[in-house]
Amino acid sequence: MENLIANKALIEIEACDEIITIESNEETVALLQLEVIKTASCNVTAVGHQIRYCVTIKNESDVDLEDLLFKDELDPRTSYVNGSFTVNGTPATPTVVGHTITYTIPKIEDDETITICFRVMVES
Repeated sequence: MENLIANKALIEIEACDEIITIESNEETVALLQLEVIKTASCNVTAVGHQIRYCVTIKNESDVDLEDLLFKDELDPRTSYVNGSFTVNGTPATPTVVGHTITYTIPKIEDDETITICFRVMVES
């Protein structure tokens, strides 16, 4: 697994004119590798219209990842459209405070891709 950082500790002690080496367990840490791509449903819009944003997240970390916090800061001239948030096409409920959307992604398995979509209304 190329995306893991591994390390062992060694203890050396001299006993009876020889060096005794004791090795610890190997501890591994995953090197986080996520591909994150955001797209918009349009390139030009106007007041009163909606924009659908989709964020595709691919886990390339060689391990399953849990409890990832998704956060999106909306442009202050837009507002979140209630009920528009989906994860892989399934409705989900984010937390919306002001112009910030947050959602905890429970798990993304190794080599899995998820897509989060939502809509905003252009206000001014």
